[in-house]
Amino acid sequence: MSDINEKYHDEVEKLLEVGKEKEYLTYDDINRLLPPDMNSADDIEAIFDVIGAEGISISDTDEKFIEAASVAAVGPDGKIDDPLDEELDLDLTPGTLDKTNDPVRLYLREMAIVPLLTRDGEVSIARRIERGRMRALKAISRSPICVENLIQMGERLRRGELHIREVASFSEQEGMTEERVEEYLQTTLDAITELKKTYAKTLKLYERVQEEPRKSPRLYRHRRRLARGRVELSQQVRSLDLALQQHDHLVSLLRESVYHAREARSAIDKARRALEKKKWNEDERELKRNLRDAERRLFDLENVWHTNSLELERSVAAINSGEDEANQAKRELIEANLRLVV
Repeated sequence: MSDINEKYHDEVEKLLEVGKEKEYLTYDDINRLLPPDMNSADDIEAIFDVIGAEGISISDTDEKFIEAASVAAVGPDGKIDDPLDEELDLDLTPGTLDKTNDPVRLYLREMAIVPLLTRDGEVSIARRIERGRMRALKAISRSPICVENLIQMGERLRRGELHIREVASFSEQEGMTEERVEEYLQTTLDAITELKKTYAKTLKLYERVQEEPRKSPRLYRHRRRLARGRVELSQQVRSLDLALQQHDHLVSLLRESVYHAREARSAIDKARRALEKKKWNEDERELKRNLRDAERRLFDLENVWHTNSLELERSVAAINSGEDEANQAKRELIEANLRLVV
């Protein structure tokens, strides 16, 4: 236990801090806070030993997040308002001392305010871009919706309906020989096969957790094994090095799913309010039937997704946060590069 504390001291401390504050940890907490380079099964098991020794339980839902779920607005097209969808918007608003209406002069004046990029500044921006990208990728990798889509993508790749260049991103793509492309294809297919096996085991564990009585002494053990399986799944997804178009497709799937979940929850809230405010001449049985139907829709959606709808919201919130950070850093890089030519 001391070895794992020395090896991943900051990560372990953060996990314990969050766990003690909430008195539990969710699968999402564990997956999100574990270091990305942790690949050893022994290390992962040691982390769970530390969590258990502190008396911190593992939960499949985040009650505190459910109480105050708050993410960016989702539109009718299934997308959350996203700064990456907006064009680059440099702040060229003139200051109070500007007396000219010449847009060129205003632009040059504002660009002159932007500091020249130093080597340290360049490294800092690159780290922020990578940190934001990794935050979004981790959120994608821990979603069962994305895992199932990747498994389907692997089947299409195996049948020749997709080319490896459409699926994976690799630096030597332009100068790859056919033999190297074939080798890369096989490596990717093998990785997706392993992903499929891990996912099948994780699904069985998920079903056990759902079926186990809440007061059963076996529930903690099942939840621990499920959390460990989800960590393994997340690592396998991240190792695929997906092409940008696949990454964007998975993000769209998650955002669309969140939109449908919110629709279902909105219908539940509407039905409950109608029951509370019902007039004497309204049919109470019909209102209760509407509520049951709305709750059934959400229940069915969560069964298809193999996850709680609010955990999906949390994933999308993490994606938005990661993309915001990366996008802001890219803006600063572009402004600094423009400053060099002004």
